[in-house]
Formats: sequence, C-alpha cells, structure tokens
Amino acid sequence: MGVITYKCPNCGGGLTFNADIQKYRCEYCLSEFSQEELDEIEKKELEKAEKRAEIQENNVLTEDVPVETSGTQAVQTEDVSENTGRKKTVTSIMYICPSCGAQIVTDETTAASFCYYCHNPVVLEEKLRGEFKPDYILPFQIDKKKAQEIFTQWVGRKKFVPDYFFSPRQIESMTGVYFPYWLYSCKVKGDLQAEGKTVRTWETAGMRYTETKVYDIQRQGDMNVDSVARNALKKANRKLIDGVLPYRLNEKKEFSMGYLSGFVAENRDMEKDGFVNEVKEEVRQFALSSLSSQTGNYSSVQSGGYYRRDLGCCPSSCMDSNL
Repeated sequence: MGVITYKCPNCGGGLTFNADIQKYRCEYCLSEFSQEELDEIEKKELEKAEKRAEIQENNVLTEDVPVETSGTQAVQTEDVSENTGRKKTVTSIMYICPSCGAQIVTDETTAASFCYYCHNPVVLEEKLRGEFKPDYILPFQIDKKKAQEIFTQWVGRKKFVPDYFFSPRQIESMTGVYFPYWLYSCKVKGDLQAEGKTVRTWETAGMRYTETKVYDIQRQGDMNVDSVARNALKKANRKLIDGVLPYRLNEKKEFSMGYLSGFVAENRDMEKDGFVNEVKEEVRQFALSSLSSQTGNYSSVQSGGYYRRDLGCCPSSCMDSNL
C-alpha cells in the first residue's frame, strides 16, 4: 500500500492544506499553492516520469519525483474489551514514513495521519482508490488557530469544567478529522388522504350555536430530497457526530487526496445498503410532514393515510470535516 507525502515544488518540504486561505502551504518556505496549481504541477511531473521511464530503460539515472511514497503492511494485535473482558483481534496498518523512515501503526480505517516522530503529514493512497474513493469532500473552512480560539471562548463560558479539559497541552493537541459519510438523494411520490374540520361558534338571542364542517382532503406530491447524510464509520461516537450536523453540503468539492494533507482522515467501514431502509423511512416521514403542511387552515386535521407511490434513493460518498 502506497504512502504519499505532498511535497513543496520549491523546497521539498511537506505541504498541508490551510483551511484559512483554502490553499496548500509549505511550513518551511511559506509557499502557497491552489488545487489547480498543484494539479498542473502533478501533470507536468507525470510527463517527466514517463520520460524518465523511457530513459531508465537505457540505464540513465534521473531526478526523483517530488511526491514521495513508501510501503505499508497489516499487523494484528489483541485488545481486551472494557465491557466483556474478552480478547478481540484488532487489525492495524503499519507504514513507513517517507521522510524519516520511522514505523508508524494506525487503525485499519485511517486514511490520513501524521508521523509521530517527524510530524510529517501522510496519506495512505490505496485506501482512497477504486470503490473506496469518495465522490466529494467538504474541506475545512477555519484553521487550527481559529478553532483553538473558538474552543477557548466556549470553555470560558462554562462552569465546573476540569482544568485538564482545556489545558494548553490539550488545546495544542486539537486536530481536524475527516469522517466518511454516505449522502442519499431520494425521489418520492406520495398521496395523502385526511379529514379536515372547521368549527364555528356564535351566539344569537341567548342561544349558543356551533357549526362543524367536515372536508375530505387529498394531496399529491412529487419531491426530491438531496443529501440525507449517514456516517459510515462504526467506531464514530454517534452523539458527537450528530451534534455537528447539518453540514454546509453546498460547499462540497470534488474529492482530491491533497485536501487530507495535514489532517487525520478515516475511511468508511459501513456500506450504503445498510442505511437504505432507515433513510427511506426518514424521507417518508419528511414527505408526510410536507404534504400535511399543505392541507390548509382547518380547525383540526386527522390523517387517514399516506400512500407512497414511489421512493428511490441514490447514494454517493463524501468526506466531511470535523474538529
């Protein structure tokens, strides 16, 4: 499995994606590059690589490509469950850092991380290819410094927070993480049958009158529901993940591995079919609520039934940013 480090074309230092300026920045020479500029540089490097391949056939040495790769291997360890006390086999991935040569072990789902020794950002490219390559990515919009400022201000408004929770060491360890999601786009056609009542009351000559009218309500509608999100990582804390929803999915971009450089990223271990029934029920309830809101101004409405004529969902994959 290849390990990629994105290198600065000017000095060879590691490039990381800077959320504040929405560009890639070299922490050594402070050069900045847009995604388009890196794509153009990569295109030229590929052309050079093809030429080098032809030259190497004639046993001529050439210069190295500025994107470094290294290998990985899977290792298995035993972990003890806190709940059952039983041992379970945990598969981890060991990779060799392209910069310092250290051996680093990550979880099986980790797709981007840092070298714990030289802090070099690395991307495990094979985990993001083929069927595991996301369609979209939602890049970070603020950098680490801004995130730390927001966190410090938020903690300052809280009472009885333990000191270790916002210690300088804890705040400095804050890291942006990309989580995998399935996004479902659904089309639903439905019919609503209901009974509506209007009640009018008045008094005349000391007599109180009440008039009740009953109406048969029928509503039909076609609806497109886009971007119903489901987190696709088993080990994710659902309560925390749901707490940051909804994402600004209108800002998503076509996926590029470069956005992961400088962050931690997790790949999916849950497939789209596992959420289909759950998503369909959520969309059905949303469609029912939407049709019910179009019944009009009645004193009361009693639904007689909702009939789904057609409901189809088409999933796509996306990596969303979390701090």
